[in-house]
Order: sequence, then structure tokens, then C-alpha cells
Amino acid sequence: MFYFDPMYFLFAAPGLLLALYATYKTRSTFSKYSEAFSKKGYTGAQAAARLLSSAGVRDVKIEETSGTL
Repeated sequence: MFYFDPMYFLFAAPGLLLALYATYKTRSTFSKYSEAFSKKGYTGAQAAARLLSSAGVRDVKIEETSGTL
């Protein structure tokens, strides 16, 4: 009834391997830099607020959230 072609793996495997590699690199890089702190001790929200205010942007709301990524 249904026909499965093993050549499918020849075309699907590179995309799957690339996706797995990208996931690994993203997680390892995030893990590495999540331990780094800013020199002035700002949180991400504080740094964003300073950046926006120095650029004259006043109508953007910054919300702190818990979790990672």
C-alpha cells in the first residue's frame, strides 16, 4: 500500500544533523555566557532601559521574566 524509499534518509540526514548541531551550539554558548556578569552589575532589563533612554526611546515597555532563553 505505502512505499518507503530508503533514499529519504540520504536527503533528510544532513538537515537533521545540521539542526542538532545548531541546537548544541546555541545551548553551549548560552550556558557559557549566562555565567558572565556586566562590569557595572546591571541586569538585562536595566541595561535595556539605559540603552533605550540614551537613544530617546520612551514608548517601549520592558518586562522582566523568569526562566532561560
